[in-house]
Amino acid sequence: MVEETIGNSLINSLDSYIFNNVIVLIFVGILWILSLILVILGHRTTKEISNNIKSLEDILNRTVREIDADDDFDAPSINEIKSINLIHLQGDKEAYKFLEAI
Repeated sequence: MVEETIGNSLINSLDSYIFNNVIVLIFVGILWILSLILVILGHRTTKEISNNIKSLEDILNRTVREIDADDDFDAPSINEIKSINLIHLQGDKEAYKFLEAI
C-alpha cells in the first residue's frame, strides 16, 4: 500500500516534470525557428542594400563621366560629386539629391 502510494506519487511527479520540459522544448524550438527566419531576412536585406548601393555608385560614375565630357559644368561641382561617400547614410542622401537635381 505504501509502495503503491509512493510509486503513484513518483509517476505523477515525473509526468509533471516531463510536461514542463516538453513545454520548454516547444518554446525554445519556436524561438530557434524565429531566429533562423530573422537571420535569413537580415542576410537578404543586407545583400539587397549592398546591391542598391553598388547600382547607385554605377549611376553616379556614369553621370560623372558624362558631366566630365560636357563643358557646361564647372570643376568644383564635379569634384563635389566625386567626393560623395556612399558608405555612409549621409553620402546616400547627397547622391540622391544630386540625381534629383539633374
